[in-house]
Amino acid sequence: LGQPWLRKLPGRATNSAVKTALWRALEMRHPNPLVVDEFAQGIADDYFTPDQQNHLASYATCQVLTDITAVRGAFIEDHLVAAGRRGQVVSLGAGFDTRGHRLDLDSVNVDLPPVIEARRRIGLPGHRQDRAADVTKLGQVKQAVCGSVRAGVPVTWAIEGLLE
Repeated sequence: LGQPWLRKLPGRATNSAVKTALWRALEMRHPNPLVVDEFAQGIADDYFTPDQQNHLASYATCQVLTDITAVRGAFIEDHLVAAGRRGQVVSLGAGFDTRGHRLDLDSVNVDLPPVIEARRRIGLPGHRQDRAADVTKLGQVKQAVCGSVRAGVPVTWAIEGLLE
């Protein structure tokens, strides 16, 4: 996966978000995808040409990453849907996550400012609940989240984006 054009993605955090979107887009090529993300292909297309996507898809490593992303995503989504019925979801390190919209969750997406700007530029749904903060700085996270969640309503924290 060491292609020169792959290293030109904007910033490490955005790079991770873009690659995860690509893995989700590749998962959508399966006849029965574990995670259905109708926005993933558009995100992948915004950063990769079709030839680049097909080239990456030919690597065994890419298939493994696609499978890991799908299994992990399905597991997390099952839990977030159950939790979301009882309250709100805050996604730290959200990247290009579209779960809030796709799963009809009351959610807040928190990520670094360049990632949030990219989310807005691409036009991802739910952008009104996007909050820019450095997730390694508790004060910034607190400030970003406190004005976005409702008092007295349970909050489930999704940290999938911090584990990459």
